[in-house]
Amino acid sequence: MQVFDTERQNMDYAIELSRLKGPERLREFLAVGAAVMRYCVDAATRIQYLQAALEGKNQLTDGNEPGGDRRNVVRLELARAEALCDNQSLEDAEEPLKKAMELMDRDFTKSSNGIMDTVLVLLLFAGVKINLSKTEEGHKLLVEALRILNK
Repeated sequence: MQVFDTERQNMDYAIELSRLKGPERLREFLAVGAAVMRYCVDAATRIQYLQAALEGKNQLTDGNEPGGDRRNVVRLELARAEALCDNQSLEDAEEPLKKAMELMDRDFTKSSNGIMDTVLVLLLFAGVKINLSKTEEGHKLLVEALRILNK
């Protein structure tokens, strides 16, 4: 338990340092650090951090964002959906996954990172749909993920 507490304190400190450097730096940090946060920060707190990082960003509807920023937003929305799932809020997890999918276009999957992010979003979305008894929708998302992986 002491290791968990220490890691959480380290993560809180890193987030605070990122926040002091500005909102864009916080988004960048959380986009890459969200996977680690899952092991040392509870779901409710992760939701708060991720929501704060996404607030004020209007790029969810603006397709003219630089690729890196768009990728960060996709990763943040994916992390927010994971946190909502961890918090047993499956219905709420659909919204960030839909936003992430809106940002992913044909160009998004031209890089290996884009492929990985796309497949992760599709797999989580499929799991959410299946757990919500929307098996046909979940099946379609799984097929799409497999199609991307088989290219």
